[in-house]
Amino acid sequence: MNAFQPGVIVPLVTPLRKGRLDSASLTRLIDHVIAGGVNGVFVLGTTGEGPSFDEKTQMRVIAEAAERIAGRTPLLVGCAAASFAASLRLADAAYRAGADAAVYAGPIYVPLAERYLQAHVERFAAKAKLPVVLYNIPSHARCAFTAKSVVRLAKAGAIQAFKDSGGGIALLRRCRQTLPPDFPLYVGPEEHLSAALRAGLSGGVCGGANIFPRLYSLPARALQAGMALECKRLHAAILRVGLSFYGFPGGLIPGMKSALEAAGLCGAEVAEPLLSLPETFRSRARSSYAVLAGAIHELCDAVEKQLKRASRGEEAAA
Repeated sequence: MNAFQPGVIVPLVTPLRKGRLDSASLTRLIDHVIAGGVNGVFVLGTTGEGPSFDEKTQMRVIAEAAERIAGRTPLLVGCAAASFAASLRLADAAYRAGADAAVYAGPIYVPLAERYLQAHVERFAAKAKLPVVLYNIPSHARCAFTAKSVVRLAKAGAIQAFKDSGGGIALLRRCRQTLPPDFPLYVGPEEHLSAALRAGLSGGVCGGANIFPRLYSLPARALQAGMALECKRLHAAILRVGLSFYGFPGGLIPGMKSALEAAGLCGAEVAEPLLSLPETFRSRARSSYAVLAGAIHELCDAVEKQLKRASRGEEAAA
């Protein structure tokens, strides 16, 4: 399966119950995002709290996600770890489970000069048995990839896609100027999804798609259909999701999980070193979800109806 389809890949949260993987909620969440039209599921990333788990839990997430997805959409697996050997074990587990790509952010503790960083990624790619997505997230890793590094790694065949969570789309646009037009380039921060699509990038890896997958999947289709007004409305709704759930103490993950709790998809528990939100904040998240959910579902229904009408019109014209 092509792991890098245009649109939105969801960085799946990892549902927990009393400190352990909540398998029932993982199943429910995977079915929810696939039904919502995402173009891939990315487990054990930043939103999935991957580096916070012990290796046994990481292996369970990979195996159970692969079993539940069962080829319905591409599965990408985060391989961030403090040691190179541990990253390769994650990549090997992903390969054995039938995943479609390994996502690698480079060393997460040791800073490296650019040429050594490139060589390190090449060594990982040579040992991983899967296509590699290079993941730039300087806020969490001790490295930042430049456009020159990305282009060199892509041309050398070491990486097959690139995701940038460094802020904005400037780096991605510089990469697009040099790389082939079909090389997959994804933006991380979802407030830039609309701009990324308009700039001809592949799409986004958007955490909010855990909660409202249709909302994040529709902009690419609406843009392709020339529905400018609908794109603006979808973008405004995406910004509202961020304002409603990502400003709680501890960052976006506790708020996102509280929203998912309100949706009945999984609990609000997070892994150390994060702290689950106290009831006061979880109550606020439930209230925000109650206000947003109906309006977002109504918007998505309206956009999907317009897309169907546009598709029928094209078929009639043909």
